[in-house]
Amino acid sequence: MLRLVMILSCIAFLGCDKNTLENRCARLKDGITANDMGKVEPVVSYEISRLSSRTYNQANLQALANALGNCSVTTQLCFDCIKTLPSQSEIIVSYSPDGIIVIRKVIDISYDAGNTMRFHNMHD
Repeated sequence: MLRLVMILSCIAFLGCDKNTLENRCARLKDGITANDMGKVEPVVSYEISRLSSRTYNQANLQALANALGNCSVTTQLCFDCIKTLPSQSEIIVSYSPDGIIVIRKVIDISYDAGNTMRFHNMHD
């Protein structure tokens, strides 16, 4: 009974945020490992939404890469380097779950008509 009261209190008063950094990082790493854009896209989109500005520019792309770097992953990027319409940028994310094998994916970031950054794709 006490456990139930504590759980309900947590939900009612503290919100029990399931979108903690730890949970987001786990989803990001799981999605990268499984090549599952359905797990990666919400994390990247959430991190974009948390930026002080979501305008598609080099500084904000770097800020996004830094935010993803909080998940103990290595990020490299190129801004506006994919000459498509609209153009795209790449963030290269890699990490080693076991200290031996390195898993690497490229996350493509593009922009909408309002010049707001958005997740576009993930690939090898």
